Amino acid sequence: MAITFVRMDDRFIHGQVTAGWARKAGAECILLVNDDIANNNLIQKLQRLSAGPGVEVTFLTEEQAKARFQGEGFGEGSAFLLVGNPILLLRLVEAGLRVPEINLGNLRYEPGKRKVTKWLYVNDDETAALKELSRRGIRLNAQWVVAEDSININDWLAKHAG
Repeated sequence: MAITFVRMDDRFIHGQVTAGWARKAGAECILLVNDDIANNNLIQKLQRLSAGPGVEVTFLTEEQAKARFQGEGFGEGSAFLLVGNPILLLRLVEAGLRVPEINLGNLRYEPGKRKVTKWLYVNDDETAALKELSRRGIRLNAQWVVAEDSININDWLAKHAG
């Protein structure tokens, strides 16, 4: 499968992902990369229910995703790649994911994180990962919902992340 859209959202599959982003991506499948979810059948069932009827979801561990980027691929069709944080995104790019743009959704506030947008908070390690993705020429756009304008995070990094 060709990766047609990449989104980082720590909420994973929810209404906005299926109703907005998957439709916008025109993808036939959601590839969700997260070790905890890939190893938990109950959470997978809940995520599939959130995706809705007729939406194919494939759950992969980080290592399974890396192996596919490095060799066997994902088969025919188009896919929407969904991950929960920028550190994992960087590791997937280092393993062979080739993508010109990443859509950054929700990263919730936790102590030690700084605000980038009203829904996007990053710690130092996440900031470093975003900086490296930007350095590699990947456009980073934060966007809560499809109907909103995106925010250029490459510019934010240049101004605020020294």
